[in-house]
Amino acid sequence: MAGKLGSPKPAPRSKTKSAEGFDADNILGLMASDEPEAKDAPPVQDASAVATQLLIDRALARAKISRTDLGEMFGTSSTIITLEARAPGFAGAALRLLDDGLLLPGSVEATDMSTVRNWASKMLRRSDSPDFIVATAALSMGDTLEADVIYRRRLGIVMRSGLPLLVVSEVAVPTVIGLSADAILDGGILDAEIVAATMVQVMEEEARRVRLALDEARLDLSRLDIADLAVAIRPGLPLERSIAILKWLTSGGRADQSSGRDKAGDGGGGSEPADDDDRRSPRALSKADRKRLGESGAELIQPVAADDLRRVTVETLPGLGEARDWALDLKADLALWQDGGLGWGAVSSRLLLSGPPGTGKTTFASALCNTLDIPLLATSVSTFLERGHLGDVLKRMTASFDIAKALAPCVLFIDEADGIGQRVSMDRDYADYWNAVVNKALELMDGRVKTEGVVIVGATNRPDQIEPALRRSGRWERHVAIPMPDRKALAAILAHHLGADLEGVLASAPPKSPILANSVHDGEIDVGSAERNSDDSGATTSEEPRP
Repeated sequence: MAGKLGSPKPAPRSKTKSAEGFDADNILGLMASDEPEAKDAPPVQDASAVATQLLIDRALARAKISRTDLGEMFGTSSTIITLEARAPGFAGAALRLLDDGLLLPGSVEATDMSTVRNWASKMLRRSDSPDFIVATAALSMGDTLEADVIYRRRLGIVMRSGLPLLVVSEVAVPTVIGLSADAILDGGILDAEIVAATMVQVMEEEARRVRLALDEARLDLSRLDIADLAVAIRPGLPLERSIAILKWLTSGGRADQSSGRDKAGDGGGGSEPADDDDRRSPRALSKADRKRLGESGAELIQPVAADDLRRVTVETLPGLGEARDWALDLKADLALWQDGGLGWGAVSSRLLLSGPPGTGKTTFASALCNTLDIPLLATSVSTFLERGHLGDVLKRMTASFDIAKALAPCVLFIDEADGIGQRVSMDRDYADYWNAVVNKALELMDGRVKTEGVVIVGATNRPDQIEPALRRSGRWERHVAIPMPDRKALAAILAHHLGADLEGVLASAPPKSPILANSVHDGEIDVGSAERNSDDSGATTSEEPRP
């Protein structure tokens, strides 16, 4: 792998807003320089990719770092680099360039930092390894950033693995990452310089004519998403039409779709029960709720598109047992509720998942979001308690439930549910603090009418530590325990993750392997159906009587 340990640190981020004399011609000059290209590829005509490249080139120029320098930095173990640009869609577009080999000078294998484990570096570095193996994190506008404590833990794991880390961000990076970064590359905003340079390259227009047209149009380019450029800037499109499209996009055309809800909810909490007409589509958050979302520390996750290969659903996830059955029943009931044929009180919408670490409780929440095709609001008791002061703790708890009601239908996932604890005698130390936390949880979980359209899933490693009243009817009345997977469940899990590669893996096993022979003979590994679910994981269920 290129690069050496102990490579010199890059220059710190420039404090100036833009480099002197930096215009569209300068940007295009950077792209046409003698610097080694990341990948020998034909010119990119996707305007969103071109603009992203230009933002990256500007960030490198400001930091006085070449592409070669960047490659050497990523060839060094445990390097942390942030790449920032205040442009919606930049994070995803930059990671696509990384995956396509257009960012670093060589082949790249990228893995999300949340999936990295301490042993990842040794496992990933094979004889056929790519030139770069990089851990990544993408922070997008509109996302709720997780607490610094979460990033601190993940950052520690990535650093112990020895992998370099690339954090691509459209927003201010978490404090712990900003302080730890070896280089902060800042591409600035999506401004007229970047848009003009993109038009010159993609549309082959004369630079002076483009800048004059943009100056006369007086566009608010801060309202553009990177993806919008692929619509407005295309080869062969007349400049006048391109400017007209940009005018429409920057004048609020995209916001018209949700303006009705926003206008109705800007002054309030946006937490009224969903009307029948709203039950089938996600509800837009009001400005007040968007602010509350940021204050709550919760993370809003949208369901993955049905045609996305990364989509994981309850139907395709093995080893869930009774939890899978509950989810599929809920899917059917939710459809009836959305059609107005079933009251929310008749829907089994509360579930407490328990089991040892690594049994898939958190993965289940993401899969449930995709199966139901509704948003997931993910939080944890440690997020509630993060700020310490009782008033702040109760405020975060309330905010999470209010946001979930505003998003309905949605899934509210509360991890580390045992952290709520149990009510204790008032003669105990800090009894008033912990009793207030438990009582607030009981209040928020009390009654389905107040949380119509909200599926509430809790996860815990220690169900016996949860306040008994939280497991009674109307709250987490349904409890499913997921044990460590048995041999058959493990085989199904391996088959699920290997997918089409399963047959090749089996073929590479020693010909007289008794374990392999027995597994195939017993039907534990089904080559013909690699994504078959395992319903025999041994999961157990308990449910208190419902009214």
